[in-house]
Amino acid sequence: MWDRHWARGRRLMAEAKLVTTATAPPRQSRWHLLYVLAEFLGLLVAVAMVGKRDRRSRSRRAQAAKASVHPSQKRDKKKSDGRKAPFTTDPTGHRKWQKHIESECAKKGIALAILLSWIDSPFEPDDRTAAGSTTEASRVIGIARRASSIGLDTANTHAAVQAARAALSAAEAEHSDKEAANTATLFARQQDLMNVLETKTEAEESAQLIMHAKDELTAAQEALQSGRESRNEEISRLRAELEGAIRDDQMAPADQPEPPKRAKSGDVDGVGVKNLLQPLRLASEANMSKATWQDLWPTLTNPLQKSLWNRGLAQLYYVILATLDETQKSLITAANANDQLDGWHAYCILRTHTYGSKDEWISRLWHNVQNWSQDRGAQRELGRPRKLLEALMILETDCADYERTGEKISERTRLIVLKKGLAKRQRPALEKIKDDLSGEEWGYEKTAN
Repeated sequence: MWDRHWARGRRLMAEAKLVTTATAPPRQSRWHLLYVLAEFLGLLVAVAMVGKRDRRSRSRRAQAAKASVHPSQKRDKKKSDGRKAPFTTDPTGHRKWQKHIESECAKKGIALAILLSWIDSPFEPDDRTAAGSTTEASRVIGIARRASSIGLDTANTHAAVQAARAALSAAEAEHSDKEAANTATLFARQQDLMNVLETKTEAEESAQLIMHAKDELTAAQEALQSGRESRNEEISRLRAELEGAIRDDQMAPADQPEPPKRAKSGDVDGVGVKNLLQPLRLASEANMSKATWQDLWPTLTNPLQKSLWNRGLAQLYYVILATLDETQKSLITAANANDQLDGWHAYCILRTHTYGSKDEWISRLWHNVQNWSQDRGAQRELGRPRKLLEALMILETDCADYERTGEKISERTRLIVLKKGLAKRQRPALEKIKDDLSGEEWGYEKTAN
C-alpha cells in the first residue's frame, strides 16, 4: 500500500518539475501546476493520518488485551496447556481426548490392546473385586479408603475384641494361679503349726518352734491378702475394656481393614527377579498389531496374563490421569479405591460422565456406530480428508466401547456400517474386494483386513 502511494507521489513531483522547467508556459499550465501541488500535499496528509490512526488502533487493542487477562488466568491457562488433550464433555473436544488417549496408549504397549478390546481379561468375574460404581456414595467411600491408605487407618474392632478378651483371660488365669499357690502355702503353714503343737519337746525349744511356725503362718496370710485387691482391680478394668470393645464392634461396619501381617518370603534371589521380570517387558512392547496380540495372548499362562493385564490397566490409568485437572480427578476416585489403578474403569467412568448415565452412554455409543463415516468431522478436526486407517481405528473403538457395555454387534452389521460410511474415493477398492471375495463369505474382518 505504501509503495503505491509513494510511486504516485513521485510521478506527481516529476510532472511538477517538468511544468516548472518549461520556457513559456501557457496560462492553463500554471493552474495545472497548482492542482498537482495541491493533490500532492493532500496525499501526504492522508498518508500521515492513516499511519497515525493505524498505530493508535494497534496500541489500543494491545492495551485492552493486556488489561482483560488477570495474572491468575494466565497461570491457569499455562497450566491447562500442559495437558495435550484435556478431558472435556464437549463432543469435538471429547473425540480429540479419545484420540489422544489412544495415541498415548499406543506408545505404552498392552494398554492399547486393553483399550480397544483386542484381548480378553484373564480374570473371572468373581476373582477381581470391582472398585465400585460411579455413584456419589462410592466416590465418598473411595476417598475414605484412599485417606486410610495414607496414614488415617481405621481400627479393626474385631481384632480389638480378640485382644481385650485375651488380656482378660490372661489376667484371670494369673489371679487363679496366685490364689491357688498362696492358699496351698497357707494350708502348709497351718499344718506345720499343728505338728509343732503336737510334738513333745523341752519347754524352751518348744516355745521357739511354736513362735517360728506362727510367724510363717502370719506371713502366708499376709501374702494371700496382699495382691488380691490389685489383681481384682486389674481384672475389673480389663472386663470393662472388653465390654467397650464389644459395643464398638457391634456398631462398626462389617467391611473392616485386616490387621497388619508379616510379609511372606520365598526363595527368589536377584537373578530370579531378573528372570521373573523379563517376560513382563512384553507389556511395554509398542510395535504389536491387533493380530499379533490376538495370536500371542492365548498362548500365555494365566499368571502371566494377569500380571500383564494389571500393568496395562495401570498404564491406561496414568495416561488418563495426565489429562485431568484437580477437580476432574475426583471423578475417577472409584477406579483407584483399592489402589488397583483400574484404567479401564476410569475410562468407562469418564465416558459415562460425558453422556450423563449408562443408558444414555449405550445409546450414544450405538448412535456413533450406526452413523460412522470415514470423513465425518475430518475437515473440522484435521483440515483434510481422513485416512482409511484412521477411520477404521475410530470404528473399531466405537464398536469395542459398545460391546464393553454387554451388547454385541454382528459381523453383518459391522459390514453394513463399513460399506455405508466409506468415502466415494474408496468405492473402487470396495468393488475390487467384492470381486476378490467372489464365491466366499464376505465378512467385516476380511474386508477390513
